[in-house]
Amino acid sequence: KLLLSYTSNNIFSSDSSLLKTFSNFTATNYSKGLPVKISSGKIDSDGKLCIFQFTKPLATVLEKAAFTVKVNNVNTSFTNFYSINNSIRLTLSKNLYYGDIIKASYIPGKVAAADSGLLEAFSDFSITNMVKEPLWFVIPGKIEAENFYFQFGISTETTSDTGGGSDVGWIDSGDWMEYVIKNNATDSLYSITFRVASPSTSGRIDYYIDNKKISQISVPNTGG
Repeated sequence: KLLLSYTSNNIFSSDSSLLKTFSNFTATNYSKGLPVKISSGKIDSDGKLCIFQFTKPLATVLEKAAFTVKVNNVNTSFTNFYSINNSIRLTLSKNLYYGDIIKASYIPGKVAAADSGLLEAFSDFSITNMVKEPLWFVIPGKIEAENFYFQFGISTETTSDTGGGSDVGWIDSGDWMEYVIKNNATDSLYSITFRVASPSTSGRIDYYIDNKKISQISVPNTGG
């Protein structure tokens, strides 16, 4: 910060006007190396990509441990951390959902702008959640396999069943699908039925409610 003061009485303008005294006049600082600040942040509509925007282009950022992301006040991990121009992009380890509250923090260290200005610390900076409210499926009712909200590792194809729409295929160990379901009844006990085709005898479907495993079903060899 630069402050300029003048207390003499011997400086005149070209038309002989006397320069008045002044005190602590703030000079605007346009020099290189000024601190860089976070300006905005958002989670893309896919619920996984987090983008931080900064006031100046950044140098290559390697210090990812200095950043913390909280979802609903709980720390969450992230991968694929990289910087490009005036942004940092990272991929969250778990999908976020509509209504989740996301905040980010940075402990000051070596992260700097391209002109060497250091990144200022920030704490619990609000990140905009761009995930849209889903179309809820109401039970009791029938939920098609392809009507997932999020998925990992699978693909869909047109089924040969009459009126069946699409089926979910190419399922490997660890693949998953998530569905948004609203129970409008007072019932709490339901039966779940899966129609499957499998060439293996060791398959298993685990199912969860609100991220808590409820049970599992073994998948038999159906001959194809």
